[in-house]
Amino acid sequence: MPDELRTRYGIAEWYGHDFTSLGATQRVVFAKHALGESDAESPVCPFQPNHPPCSKKGGVCSIQQSEVRRPDWRSSSAKRLMPQLEIKAPTLRRWGAKLAVAVDRPFFNAVGGTSDQPSHDLNEGDIIWLVTHLERAAPGTWRLARDHWEVLTLEDSNKRLQAAETVSRENFETALRSRLRPL
Repeated sequence: MPDELRTRYGIAEWYGHDFTSLGATQRVVFAKHALGESDAESPVCPFQPNHPPCSKKGGVCSIQQSEVRRPDWRSSSAKRLMPQLEIKAPTLRRWGAKLAVAVDRPFFNAVGGTSDQPSHDLNEGDIIWLVTHLERAAPGTWRLARDHWEVLTLEDSNKRLQAAETVSRENFETALRSRLRPL
């Protein structure tokens, strides 16, 4: 995904409530109403006189625009994944076992992608990298599909994670300036 943000839309108010303030239980209750899976009375509309049952399809009062930032592979892989590999891989190596790491294609590409000569020999490394992608299974449904796999040593894996793509300072500052409002 490029450095720029992508625009997305989501629920702002659901059945008259700010979506971000709803707890998980309340979201489940509202979802059951929206899907017609609830026998309970429909939530009332707090904006109408006498508070009649909500008449909006799915209970959506308003939507909001948000921007989705590209994932920060460099930070998350070095801070979270690499320590796990450094702790677990040597132990499993002593036990004669391998560590499998499942990632999606964008992450794998950001940390170097497919090796020039990928190894499928389990004796040549410590970590089996399993790369997946989503593919459409039927209208409205997706399934996780196998994409690629290869075996790397712990050392090669660490080099890749440390060399993950970073955002250039210029791109970072340009994006930041575009979001700052003049005082």
